[in-house]
Amino acid sequence: MSKIKGVLLGMIGAGIALLYVICALCMLLVGLVGFTVPLVRDVEKSVPDHDQAIL
Repeated sequence: MSKIKGVLLGMIGAGIALLYVICALCMLLVGLVGFTVPLVRDVEKSVPDHDQAIL
């Protein structure tokens, strides 16, 4: 496993590179889940603007 990680991410700074890859994958997953859930995707239509809520 260490050899594979070293080849993919490089030996110097491999921990930071691995952290960067994991965070990027998590952000991609959050974006995809948010896009597939209609309630989250259409929040602009369902929640009124701040100015409209006061009036």
